[in-house]
Amino acid sequence: FFVSSRRRHTRCREVSWARRCVQETEVIEFITQKYVNISLIVVGHSMGGSIAAKTVNKIFEEKEKYKCHLQIKALVVIDVVEGSAIEALPFMEAIIQSKPKSFKTLESAIKWNVSSANIRNTMSARVSTLATLTEKDDGKGGKNFVWRTDLMKTKEFWEGWFRGLSKEFLNVPIPKQLVVAGNDRMDKELTIAQMQGKYKIEILEDVGHMIQEDNPRKLALSLQFFAFSFKIHELADHKEIVKSINGKQIQIGMPH
Repeated sequence: FFVSSRRRHTRCREVSWARRCVQETEVIEFITQKYVNISLIVVGHSMGGSIAAKTVNKIFEEKEKYKCHLQIKALVVIDVVEGSAIEALPFMEAIIQSKPKSFKTLESAIKWNVSSANIRNTMSARVSTLATLTEKDDGKGGKNFVWRTDLMKTKEFWEGWFRGLSKEFLNVPIPKQLVVAGNDRMDKELTIAQMQGKYKIEILEDVGHMIQEDNPRKLALSLQFFAFSFKIHELADHKEIVKSINGKQIQIGMPH
């Protein structure tokens, strides 16, 4: 699995969807050149899901240029739908402004994430919250935790991230799955396409937008079933070995 995540979103330089697609493509090309016997399932959540769909569509539209398309076997987009995302944009500024600007401790930031239902799984919040924050002097000789990314600085790019997502997702010529937290996320175009069997949909209950953190086991099982249903695991070379961040050896792919 290659996961396109924008959990920390960006450091607010060039964040247009086109630039992000270039970056994602470069990473995918590097992986497929280094590990020539693996099959990739590209997965993206929220904004990362939009970028994943647009990147994979671009790779297949220009497949003469990108040999990596031969190793991309499926696309999974998690809890992002063009129609509902565009409709929500007018309210995004108010949502961002309502968030606390800083936290005295990491524990208070974790508590806020859980109490606001931003993340519904306390264990996940303990793992992921720190990555979204950075320490800053409070001017009184102490430290505060503040958001790593000022999302308001990315406002001009918001619509571009999501506009055209449904068309590009449906245009990708490989197995596709959309995972959403409740069927109220669906828009008309995707609903019609799903009824026509153009992609697989998985509706997970009792989770919020951060599906992968609220119930990682349920999402993992969904991805596993998707891979097995299209026999993608049979295309993977389970003997490929890479090193994880901490130096331990891990296997790529699923055993036959």
